[in-house]
Parts: sequence; structure tokens; C-alpha cells
Amino acid sequence: MEHIELAGLEFHHIEAGSIFIGENKGGWIYASQRPKHEVRCPDFYITKTPLNLEQLSSILGTDLAPGDDTTWNSERLAAIINILNEQITEISSELSSEYQWEIRCPTQSEWVHAKNLDKIIVECKAKEILADAVSSNYRGAMMDG
Repeated sequence: MEHIELAGLEFHHIEAGSIFIGENKGGWIYASQRPKHEVRCPDFYITKTPLNLEQLSSILGTDLAPGDDTTWNSERLAAIINILNEQITEISSELSSEYQWEIRCPTQSEWVHAKNLDKIIVECKAKEILADAVSSNYRGAMMDG
């Protein structure tokens, strides 16, 4: 499938591939970006842009004030992901059974892979939440390290 529509959101297919993230440069300024390493990404789906206020309001079934779209917290994110996962369960019979379907934030490697393929639109000053936890370097990064 080239794309999947769910709760008014369009998720676009990204083919599996590998990318290199991190740096091998010396110096303390690059310490948090070492070491450079290859990450293999499976096939996945991603939205072209971060969710906007209208999409958030629609998914949550409430009217959010214009200032609310910058107020991301774990409760709001968990609610959105739960709602979308419930909806994907409802349409799972229409989806390929060879995959386990799950809605979550993309990892850093998935985000970079989609960006390199020009499948996402990167906006200035936009807030994007990735699935990877914050880590001081790639030697112990939780997902891609």
C-alpha cells in the first residue's frame, strides 16, 4: 500500500533502507554525536508533516485553543496514540497480515531516512517528538545505539 488513511491522517509508505547517523569527528563539541553508525530501518509509514492543531482537535474530539498546539505532554501524546491504535485495530483486516501494526512516534533513524527520501516536509520552528529517549551519546542510545 502506498499510503494508509487513519483518523483523517495520511500515512505514507517508506521502504526499508539503511542510513548512517552520528559523527566520528574528534573534539568535545561532537561528543554527543559519536560514534557514527549504520541503522537499518524496516518498511514503515509516516505522515508528511507534524500534526497541526486542527488534526489534534479532530483526533481528540475537542476544540483546542491556538496556544495549545505547543503544549505537548505525555498524557496528550498517550491519548492520541491510544486513539489511533484503536482505530488501526478496527481496520487491521484491510491491512497486510505479514506486519504487526502499531502507531508510535518515529525513531531518529526513521525520521532521517524519511527526510533523506523527501517523504516528509521539514518546517522551521516545528516541534517533532521522536520515539528515541534522550541520550548523551550513541554508545548507549535507547533505540538506535
